[in-house]
Amino acid sequence: NNKRISQSHQITMKFSALALIFTAVCRGRDEREPGSTPGTPGGEQYTPDASDWSTFYSKAVLENPKNTDHSPDGIFWLDQDDFVPWDGTVYNPEDYTRGELASLICTGNTVRGIYELFYSTNPFADIVNPTKAEVDYWHTVALNHVRAMVGYTEEEYIIRPDKCLHLRALWSTEKYTTRKWDTAKYPGTCEGSTNPHCGAGFIPDIEDQQPYLPDDITHCVKRAG
Repeated sequence: NNKRISQSHQITMKFSALALIFTAVCRGRDEREPGSTPGTPGGEQYTPDASDWSTFYSKAVLENPKNTDHSPDGIFWLDQDDFVPWDGTVYNPEDYTRGELASLICTGNTVRGIYELFYSTNPFADIVNPTKAEVDYWHTVALNHVRAMVGYTEEEYIIRPDKCLHLRALWSTEKYTTRKWDTAKYPGTCEGSTNPHCGAGFIPDIEDQQPYLPDDITHCVKRAG
């Protein structure tokens, strides 16, 4: 029913972030070649080339003496006792309070079953320097794992990446954190704003989108995610 859908969606979106997820909910079809695996050239990249990942590498691992890599075992602040396996039990949000459901899905600072999922998936060929395509794939796997815990396994609920949604996330971030788009063409600014959602929904016109677009996309439209 509508209540179950609403609660499940809220929990899914909130706690998937703890599974090292930072992308938006995605739509579309999985465009990887049949039989391709994470870390192979067949993996599709959805994060824009223009996205600056320098701090993803430097601050998280390369210049952080406490973290050794991007695996569950390489993150110093994740307590090993927090990694609790998932036995396949589906948690119906109607049977629990919000706090109870949160504690079932999120065990400590991580997500139930994420440890086993990571190592059974082995998404990164190099756990110190994963590629954007590999991280995109891992986000998809992890988010679908969270959805499975609340019974969202039907085709309509399966998460698949979408390049335009990743681009829109980048444009929104640029609008919030830079003054690049503070022009007469795009009135309004986020300068000085403490609202993390400032810039959400911003999308440049087709002409200004062109430097960002991969070869298989002509433009992105503004629609619900």
